[in-house]
Amino acid sequence: MHRSFLIPAPLLLAAALAAIAAPRSRAADAPAPTQRSFKFAFAPAQLSGFTSVPLDARFSDTSPFGYDNAGGSFPAAAGDHITTGEGGGPVYFSVKLHEGNYKVTVHLGGSEAGDTTVKAELRRLMLENIHTAPGQSVTKTFAVSVRQPPILDASGKEIGMTRVKAREGSAQRLNRTQGGEGWSWDDSLTLEFSGKPAVQGVEIEPAGNVTQVFLCGDSTMCDQPAEPYTSWGQVITRWFKPDTVVTSLAISGETMPAFLGEKRLDKITSMMHPGDFVLVQFGHNDMKSPAKDALDTYKKNLQRFISETKAHGGTPVIITPVSRETFGPDGKITDSFITRSGDDYVKACHDIADEEHVTLLDLNADSAKVYEALGPDHAQPLFATRAEKTHHSDYGSYEIAKCVVQEIVNAKLPLAEHVTDDWKPFDPTHPDPQSAVNLPPDPSPRRFNAPAGN
Repeated sequence: MHRSFLIPAPLLLAAALAAIAAPRSRAADAPAPTQRSFKFAFAPAQLSGFTSVPLDARFSDTSPFGYDNAGGSFPAAAGDHITTGEGGGPVYFSVKLHEGNYKVTVHLGGSEAGDTTVKAELRRLMLENIHTAPGQSVTKTFAVSVRQPPILDASGKEIGMTRVKAREGSAQRLNRTQGGEGWSWDDSLTLEFSGKPAVQGVEIEPAGNVTQVFLCGDSTMCDQPAEPYTSWGQVITRWFKPDTVVTSLAISGETMPAFLGEKRLDKITSMMHPGDFVLVQFGHNDMKSPAKDALDTYKKNLQRFISETKAHGGTPVIITPVSRETFGPDGKITDSFITRSGDDYVKACHDIADEEHVTLLDLNADSAKVYEALGPDHAQPLFATRAEKTHHSDYGSYEIAKCVVQEIVNAKLPLAEHVTDDWKPFDPTHPDPQSAVNLPPDPSPRRFNAPAGN
């Protein structure tokens, strides 16, 4: 547990934060937070009108904002900004917030040079290696989704509950370095500053009218809790503009029946607005079902995702399951999504997309091209461990996320308009060399096993 530390702040701000820090009320008429916009300065007197956060401010159950040690380091002062402290590793900052989409503006730079990478919540990449020269200041903005398990109707009344797994529960909130995933569902927003961070402050405010992208899938897409595992769903956030927010409800080991039974789709439709997108990628675990009608069930569930998304004004997008690393003797990837009985799960995605007239992104084909381009002797760095043939490393997830973005662009989805201006066309047959992908690693866990299932 974190140490309790009462943080000095103006009385008005302290009262507002205390209200937000309280446990979420389940009453239909629960009062809204008194304040949802905040300005925090990490270097005293550098940002006018901001609340100064001292170096010894610790986030805890009784302190609604502060630095949040999760196996990284507490910050060190560097004159007009903060940077990583003794021992190195990322600096985490958390603030209690209600569920919603938030616009986050970070003020980077200062008297010393910096190279700052920013992640949000459970390792979602937002900003990549932002270089600031000595004396330079840079402001960057992105959108982050903060969510909790209750399912609310339009009036704010609780009408259900998402059944999160034990490792996603609030008891795992402070257990990031042991593989806990509570950061994805807790009542706070966490920012991670890594590399050689130079951070002056941060602003947080409601995001307003943003396009929402919901991710539905398994461990190849979910918010992986710790190194060496990373998913493409944690990296794709880097290539969307601040007018777009990605919300992932994917989870390791998931099948479509489990996802639906846990009311994760119900949670999505309760948050959805017309014009939002639902990206659906299943298959790794669904194909393991021994049921004789497993493929028919898979198709029917894909149709359910499509129909319920459309019913709420959203755009469903089917994604074929990312390929496993299954090289044949000819150096080509063999299709591992055809079962012994002949059920073809990749073809099923194509068939349903054609029948329902929805967009399909063929990630299975694109990822195979990436693996084949590197070849059997050089593809392994794409994966989390030497033994892995499914789950990706930082490098692999970066390349797979690029495949997805390029498919979105190729399909001319309206979502392509929300891709960042620095996006460059990506050819899966010519992946980036590993040396070109330089994501600062997160703290290694003290106790962490491979993802449950796929």
